[in-house]
Amino acid sequence: MMLKDTNRLKFVPQTVEAFPMWNYYPVSDVRPSQLFLRQIENCGRVCWKSEGKQTSESAKPFAFGIIKKRHFSVTEFGTLDVTLPKEKLDAVGGPHCCRFTRIVPDDNKQTITIATSLRELLVWTEQQEPNNVSYRNLFWLVTSGELGEHCSSETLLEWLLDDIDANFESKYMIKPNTAQLMAASKENPTLTVISPIRVLVKCVTSRSVTHELVRHRLFSFLQESQRYCRYKGKLTLIDPVTQYEEFGYSDENLINFFERAAETYDYLLGKGMSPQKARIVLPNQTKTEIYALGFYDYIASWVAAQRCSKHADPAMRRLYCIATQVVEMTLVNHIELGVVASDKQDS
Repeated sequence: MMLKDTNRLKFVPQTVEAFPMWNYYPVSDVRPSQLFLRQIENCGRVCWKSEGKQTSESAKPFAFGIIKKRHFSVTEFGTLDVTLPKEKLDAVGGPHCCRFTRIVPDDNKQTITIATSLRELLVWTEQQEPNNVSYRNLFWLVTSGELGEHCSSETLLEWLLDDIDANFESKYMIKPNTAQLMAASKENPTLTVISPIRVLVKCVTSRSVTHELVRHRLFSFLQESQRYCRYKGKLTLIDPVTQYEEFGYSDENLINFFERAAETYDYLLGKGMSPQKARIVLPNQTKTEIYALGFYDYIASWVAAQRCSKHADPAMRRLYCIATQVVEMTLVNHIELGVVASDKQDS
């Protein structure tokens, strides 16, 4: 049984959603560049829980605002899958793969696929790595040398949006062979299948679980921020019953602790403290939303083996076992709108 809500507390289960992240959009009246920007906005707004401010025209100012404020972690979710002639790679000596970038020869041996993100290109334009050959080569590959070394991040983004619209079908529209990838992974679960396929996973879970989740540094993360989010009314918590068997009953002391934390949080806000100061009293069980973006083979092999192990934290194990199932279901069926699974138990 799940814990019962009170006047101050609301209990919810863990949930997981998965989305394939490749630049393949259904036919619509919306420009591909606009869909690319919406991808950034859809994920980025979770940090401030400002999804209600999204409009049909808000994606572009949101993306440029993020760049202006140098919140570059958000731009990691602007994924780019670029197809180029193989000689383009040969001409620059072949860049080494950056942290979140992969360069994969295509089956026809005549082209390459570069799976990267807006963040990786901004690293070069912002001169954070001015002597890094890998980043410079990547920048020149994607822009075809049309932009100079000292262009601004805003200039790069404007060029990129125009290029996506002008060359989308020939250069950016990619739908990988997921069936082949899945088969290879199942034959040898420990095999690292080098592929440009990335998966976006959205988890609704507790703060204590996300402390473990963000240790996987080959993922990109965006998380609901307690610095900016002001929790009014009921404090939402992840029901511990859905994470640990030991909490399979109503514990009055546990409820009282959560009630006291919610009361103290409201008291501090009432004294004029900002959310980032008042959050010191919030329990680790507080509900949070987090996006994790990573390459499929990393999720399917190393992470799954570690986090689904019997030695893992039970709460993390339950979350990851659900996540791996949802990810496989999403990729195998080429689902564009996502699949949701829940850890909710019968009450």
